[in-house]
Amino acid sequence: MAKKEKNAFMIWYHSYQGRKVVGSVYSLGASLVILGALFKILHLPGASQMLMLGMCTESLLFAIGVLDEPFEDVKWSNIFPSLVGEKKDPLINYIGGGSVSANQGMTAQGVNPIKDEDVKAFSESLKSLSEAAQQMAGISKVAGLTDTFAQNITSASQAAAQFATKQQNLDAASDALLASYTGITENMATVQANTKLYVEKADTINKNLAAINSVYEIQLKNIQNQAELVEKQTAIINVVAGDINKVQQAMAVSAVDVEKYKDETAKLAKKVADLNAIYGNMLSAINS
Repeated sequence: MAKKEKNAFMIWYHSYQGRKVVGSVYSLGASLVILGALFKILHLPGASQMLMLGMCTESLLFAIGVLDEPFEDVKWSNIFPSLVGEKKDPLINYIGGGSVSANQGMTAQGVNPIKDEDVKAFSESLKSLSEAAQQMAGISKVAGLTDTFAQNITSASQAAAQFATKQQNLDAASDALLASYTGITENMATVQANTKLYVEKADTINKNLAAINSVYEIQLKNIQNQAELVEKQTAIINVVAGDINKVQQAMAVSAVDVEKYKDETAKLAKKVADLNAIYGNMLSAINS
């Protein structure tokens, strides 16, 4: 079955340059997620917005991961027999007419997949090289082929090392992201505990306010009762003051009458004295 042809974007995405760009995007996105978690943990201004931006970025990164293809299970034992304990001359796999399948090619970051045409051409070249090598007896030629093989192995090892390095970087970013999630979880637990404590304190404050309101209502009723009593006492005092005014007015009238009585009494006493004097004179005249 023929493989489905890839469009230009998928070809670029799985190329070395594309994987480099995607790796950079992953690293920047992970940094943004960690910054959002840091803002939330330290309660910095704009923490909610930063956390929302970080979570959206993480969702986008996971969505981009859908485009990644699974790694091919390369049978390295066919290329390196020493991996399964077989001691063979590595040149035998390349010299002597052996062919290499396209599924056995190494696929790593920075190395393009081997096509069937390239494998056939490479196989024919190896056959020609094998025939030429059998006709040659010079050790220098064989040494040159060994150097070429060693260079190829070195290139493959470098590609595998680059892949391992990038995998380690991705693992480190995942560990950092997991640590940030752990910090967020712990922070959320602390926030929940603080919220519960705040609710309890708010309930206590509400109860205290209710008690204060009850006391205030009682005091207000007492003040109202006292105000009513003061009004009644004021009315009584006003009545008493009116009566006192009437008594004062009556006493003022009595004082006037007393003055008149005193004047009349004085006049009467004077008249009686005059009359006594007249009687005295008359008696004196009679006796003489």
